[in-house]
Amino acid sequence: MDTLSYLTAAEKHLWQRVRAEQADGEYPVLVACPKRRRMRSDDWDMFFFMLFWNALSWLFCGVALMHPPSEWGDLIFMWGVLGVLFLAGLGLIVAWGWHYYAARRAVYVLTNQRALIQTPVFLRRTPRVRKFPVDSSLVRSVRIRKDGSGDIVFGWDKDEDSPKVTPYGFMDVPDVRRVEAALDARIARWEKMGKIA
Repeated sequence: MDTLSYLTAAEKHLWQRVRAEQADGEYPVLVACPKRRRMRSDDWDMFFFMLFWNALSWLFCGVALMHPPSEWGDLIFMWGVLGVLFLAGLGLIVAWGWHYYAARRAVYVLTNQRALIQTPVFLRRTPRVRKFPVDSSLVRSVRIRKDGSGDIVFGWDKDEDSPKVTPYGFMDVPDVRRVEAALDARIARWEKMGKIA
């Protein structure tokens, strides 16, 4: 039996990008990728912080050019500090760009045994793959937008340095009802048989 026969050509192409090792008898039931049509609140938070930091860096550089100190030691120290601020601003631009890019390059896979989330890792060729057993506790929340896209949340990552929590799961899928139906079917099968078949 060809286990990939019911996948579309686009899904087969996405499946070839997945780097997770397959278990015995495992095959994909559904393969999807996010379609982010707009920025999320955490994207905007990072964007405005990046904009604010870089605006201050450029302002300080402008002031320093208009009123340079007369002593060489003070001049070197001032440009050293401004250089660090400027480089940190460039780093924030790269970090924000990567954050947005990585969210769009994720691949979501539902197999007959588990759910996989593959995301790229900065400066590494090997992506990160998170694996979740398909059981009744997998889906914690479903959010549907007016255009039919949405999020299927598996849980929330907590940042130790801030009170903010970030949801993870099959986020920004273009047809959330289709993905939810596939997950429900696998979970129902798990509940009926007591295992993933």
